[in-house]
This record gives sequence, structure tokens and C-alpha cells, in this order.
Amino acid sequence: MAKGVVHAGKKLGLSSGNADENERKINDKERKGEKKAWDEKTYRNKNKIPWNNYDWSRHSLNFEIARSKDGKPTVIPLGSQDVTLYRRYQKIIQDVGFKQYKVGASNQQLTYMELILSGSTKKMQKLAFGDQNVDFTRNPQQWKNWGVTRTREIEQWALDCYEFMCKKYGEENIIGFEVHLDETEPHIHVNIVPTAIMQQRGRNGGYHKVDADGNPVTYTKGKHIGEVIKISESKYNALSEDKKAEYRPNERGTVHTISYAYHFGGNKPERSAKMFQLHNEFHEHVGSKWGFDRGDIWAELPEEERRRRKRRTKQQAYEEEEAKKAKDKVLEETNTATEKLKEVEEKLDAKEKDLEAAQKDLGLIKKVQNLMEENLEDYIHALPDVEISVTKDIRAKLASPMKEHTRILTSINPPMSLQELERVLKEVLEAVIMDKGIFLSKEDRNRRMRDIVTDMTTIMIEAAGGKQKKEITAVGRKLYLSIRSEMADAVSKALKYDSLKKEGFADVNQAKRMKEAASRTKATEDMLEFSWPGVTKAKEILINPELDQKYMSKEERNEVLGILRNDKNHPEDRIADMFRLLKYACEFRNIPLATQVEALMLSTEKAITYIKENTGCDFIGGANNMMATIWEQIEKPAEAVNQIAASAACLFFGFADAATTISTGSGGGGGGDSELPKKKDDENDMQFAVRCLVSAAQMRLPTRRLKKGR
Repeated sequence: MAKGVVHAGKKLGLSSGNADENERKINDKERKGEKKAWDEKTYRNKNKIPWNNYDWSRHSLNFEIARSKDGKPTVIPLGSQDVTLYRRYQKIIQDVGFKQYKVGASNQQLTYMELILSGSTKKMQKLAFGDQNVDFTRNPQQWKNWGVTRTREIEQWALDCYEFMCKKYGEENIIGFEVHLDETEPHIHVNIVPTAIMQQRGRNGGYHKVDADGNPVTYTKGKHIGEVIKISESKYNALSEDKKAEYRPNERGTVHTISYAYHFGGNKPERSAKMFQLHNEFHEHVGSKWGFDRGDIWAELPEEERRRRKRRTKQQAYEEEEAKKAKDKVLEETNTATEKLKEVEEKLDAKEKDLEAAQKDLGLIKKVQNLMEENLEDYIHALPDVEISVTKDIRAKLASPMKEHTRILTSINPPMSLQELERVLKEVLEAVIMDKGIFLSKEDRNRRMRDIVTDMTTIMIEAAGGKQKKEITAVGRKLYLSIRSEMADAVSKALKYDSLKKEGFADVNQAKRMKEAASRTKATEDMLEFSWPGVTKAKEILINPELDQKYMSKEERNEVLGILRNDKNHPEDRIADMFRLLKYACEFRNIPLATQVEALMLSTEKAITYIKENTGCDFIGGANNMMATIWEQIEKPAEAVNQIAASAACLFFGFADAATTISTGSGGGGGGDSELPKKKDDENDMQFAVRCLVSAAQMRLPTRRLKKGR
């Protein structure tokens, strides 16, 4: 749904800087006092600010509307009028003889109003550029829209807006009507100096002299020459009846002056009514004609949304957009992680046993070695009739062919060192299961295992001098079948593990790690929902291990405090935000209690001041007085005063967990829910605040001596 919108910005006056921004002009340094249009360098400098998105390749599309010589509103290039916008503003101020009050006065008069006319971004872009391919991405190093032209529709829309504004506020009051098409969202700046014909202020008292025709009589000489002759009421009463006939009562006249109240309302209800009427009329006469819906009704917006929109700067809009992008990214990652986690859990339910079993057989080469060692003993013992001296030493060496051997098995003919035997067997052994990281086929695997057994059988036959070759071969065959059976099972499990690994399951702890990741992304999403992007930096400060041994620097304090809400009427919001921030940071690292205490105490500073101003209870002073009786039980009593006051402030606003964290983290005994105060129906804020302070002091008393240091 595309909405047409009107943003209003009242100001004491129009500065030359704002006027130049609207006309896309800067001071010409070479020709002092003169203006020149923005050049490419100006656009690049403007875009150094991250929330700006000016496009040099669209600068020629900007235009403004002014009356031509024949009295018709005409589209002209932006900034092409002979008199600059700022000079036009100054001229009207001078023409009406306006003089502002003393600088700094609280009742300074508003002399300028800027209305920004626009609509939903996509709709405005379509209206301005039609179906052309326009690149709106922020890329100040490369301008991509040189071939783009503006449509006749955007010009006609602007002309309709101009006619409406002239009828609404008077053409003589509109000093500038600039249309910007070089930013992300096409829009109009309507510059208004709110003048009106008003009745003169002051009393009606006194009389002025008239001639026989009733015309005012003026002084013909003296310092008041040319002024109407006037006398006070007391002097008039002292005149004779004949003389009184020469005078008439004074009446207030009218004057052309600045009057913001006349056009936009003199108080809040009037201003709200005027703006409501403006939005309705703008939609009726312009918006509906161009397919826009009426903008949101201010009174129907939630309070939080109204606070967000009120005085929303370009920087705030940029930061909100960045926060939204970060949140969308986190949401996408969370959804991906959630889907993956669900897939993992489903597969693990079915494959966890296979996975665990396969993991045990992950050391494939080691598995072959173990099988060889176990079966080789049986192999040797199965040859009781072989006429060979198989000593314990040789048996161990044959049973562990992968170990280094330096002795030569002299009974083998021709002689072969066990080191050479090891090299041969090792090469074959490593290839039993895999070849260059690829699992072998069943046939190749069995062939290689047969080679191992054959080599070992050959050693025994040669050692026996060829005697009982049949018996040795039979036992070797049995050994091969045994190894093949056990190896087949191991390889089957290994193949299952390899399959799971390719699917993204490194081990059975994968699900746990993904759950932790999902928890962190959910926590990040929650924080972005409540705060600005600065929350990331604040989190990094709180989880920095260096903070465990030191206090926050001034810069760190400001960074952490900077993301907290700052409503002077609701200081408890800062405590809630800080407690939430700490909970978020603890998702990434266990933060020591001392650091949590320091952060929470920062958030209570304004709450302590608020309680003193609104209830009369001075937590700092009260805690100081209590120190006279309990200071011997507390190390660093001066520090404890602030801790007690902070804990009391948390109790006053109902943050029992925060109060307990401060007291226990500072060396106190804390307190259970039953000990924490709750406001009674028959007590006022002052009485409740005093009870909170007493409870905070009791919570701060240590259950044991504090250790030195932090």
C-alpha cells in the first residue's frame, strides 16, 4: 500500500546552510559571497557520511517550481533563480519589519516552516523514473545513472503540489519549492515564511484629531511631523465639548507580520488539528489523484512508534535501517540454523548409534593393526608342529609389524631384515582400506588383505625350511578369513561415518553446538529488536576478558550507556535495558559478577537522582548515614555507599534480580524473594523508598570477608 506523506519541520529561521542544501549550492571560495552549484567533489564529500546517498549522475534531474512572467507555475532547473533561497527569506523578513527577540530568549518567534512532500519509496521512484533501470545502491565511487531521465508525471505531480500549497498558505509565503531526484527517495522541499495580515496588538485607548471631513490630522512641524495627532483619554476628558468634537477614539489597525500560529496553530491542540487537516486536504486534492493512500493518522499510532518518528533525523533513519538489516540477517541465519538443527536432530535420532559405532572405528589403520596383532598370536599358537624356534622376541616383532625393527630374521632364506619386512607390510597395510583418501572396493580391499597374510605365511614357511607348508598355509587361510570378516564390519561402519560427515555431521556433539549457535543468534535478534547497532560494541566491551581485572574506562562507560533508553521520566528503562544487555552478553561468555555490578550501577545513576527529586529520599545520603553502624563489616565503605544506593534503586523499581546481583557481586549476602520489599497499599513513595534503602543495606552485609582486589 503506497502512502503519500507530509513531514513538517518548524524552525526559528532558515540558515544559509539549509538553504544551500535545498538548492544544491555552496559558497564559491574564489568569488567571495557568491554561490555555485554542487560539483562531483561536493557529492563525494557528502557521501562520506554513511547515511547520505547522493547520486552525482542524477543531479541534473533536480528541478524547482516558480512563477513565470506570465504568472503560470513553471518547472525550472534547481537553483537557477537569480535570487538565492536564503536572500528570498531575508527579503520577506525585512519587508514585514520583523525583529526577533533577544538571542536565547525562551519565547523566540518561529519564522520558517519546511514541509517535505513525498510518499512510499517504491511508488515515488516509479513516479519519478517510470520503468527505467535505476541503481539506488550507495556507491559514491561509481555513478551509474547517467542515462536516466525524469518523467513528465513527476513534474505534473510537483505542479499539483505547488498549486495546493499556494492555495493553502499563500503564494507570497512560499519562498522555495525544490524537487530532489538525486537521493534514494524523490521528494519536495516546501519553504514557507508564515506571514499574515494581523490586527495590531495593544490597547484601543486615546483619541486622534480629525478635520471637518473626518480625516486624521497630522503634525505639520516639529519632530513628529507627518504623524497623526493623538492625545490620551485623560487629556481628552479635560477638553471642552467643542474641542472634543475634533477628536475620534483610536482603533487598532492591521499589520503585515510573521505569524506561525495563524497558519499552523498557537498551541499543541491547535497544531495537531491543523496538521490533521493538512494531511486530509493534501490527500484529497493531490494524493488520491496520483494513487496514494492517506498517511498514518498520528493519534492512532502506538506511543512507541510516535516517539520513534518524532524528530527522526537522517542519521537515526540510517541507523534504524542498519539495525533492520542486521536483524533480518540474524533472522535468516536463525531460520537456517533452526532448519539445519531440525534436520540434524531427525537424522541423529536414526543414525546416532551408527555414528557412535563408526566413530570408534575411525582409526582405520589402527583397527587393521589391532586385528593383525590379535589374530597373529592365534596364528603362531596354531603351529605347534612347525620346527622353528619362535622366541618371545620374534613373536612380539611379528605381532607388531608396524614397529621399528633393527634385527635381522636370520632363519629366513634368503635373509630379510624385519625393518624391510615392516616397510613392505606397512605400505600394503595403509592401502587396505583407502587409496589416496578414497574407499576401496570390496574386491581390492580383500586382495590387499590376502597379500598381508600371504607375506606373513611366507615368512613362517621359509623359517620352517618348507616343512609343514600345508599346515602353515591352512592356518594362514583361517587367519585371512577371520581378518576379512572383522574388517568388513569395520569398513561398513567407517563408510557410514564418511557418509554422515559428508552430510555435515562431524560428530555426535554437532547438534549441541548448533543449538548453542541458534541460542546466540536468537539472543542477538532480541537485542537488535530493542536497541541500535551500538549494542554489538557494548557487548564486546562487557565480554572483554581484560575487564575482569579493571574497571571500565570513560569511553567504555559511554559506549555501554549510549545504547540505553534515556527518558528522564522513566529511568527504570535504563536498568531493564542493562539487565537485558548483560543477559545477552552472557550468551557469549561468563561475565564475572564484579563486571555485572559495575554495569548495573552505571544504569542506576539517573534512577537514584529521579527518586531523590520525586520522593525526597536521598539514597546516597541515607547509605552514608548507615555506614556509621555497619562500616566495620564492609571493606571499602565509600564504594559500598554507591552499591547500596544502586541496589535500593533497583528494588524501588521492582528489579529484584538486579538488586541481588549488585549486593552479592559486591560481597554482600544478597537476599531471597521473601526478604525483598514490595510496596504496600497504605504507604507512599517516600516510605517505600526508605524501606528499599534499609533492605539494600541489609543485603550488602557480607556473609564472609571479601577477598582483596576486585
